[in-house]
Order: sequence, then C-alpha cells, then structure tokens
Amino acid sequence: MKNEDEKSVKKDSSDKTISRKTVGVCKAIKGFRRLLRGHITYLLK
Repeated sequence: MKNEDEKSVKKDSSDKTISRKTVGVCKAIKGFRRLLRGHITYLLK
C-alpha cells in the first residue's frame, strides 16, 4: 500500500511540473505573437 501511495504522489508532482511548463510555453507563444502582431502593424503604418 505504502509503495503505491508514494508512486501516485511522484506521478502527481511530475504532472504538475509538466503542466506548469506547458503553461509557460503557451504564455511565451502568446506574448511572442502579440509582439509580432504589434511589429507587423508598426511596419504597415
């Protein structure tokens, strides 16, 4: 029983770090797109 609990805890923590990484990547992509869009509109003016 104890081993199973430890495994599930480890899995949860790894899932959290993975989701945190994905959130960071999504935020970075969104910020980059916003920058690109602003740059393109600036160039078009």
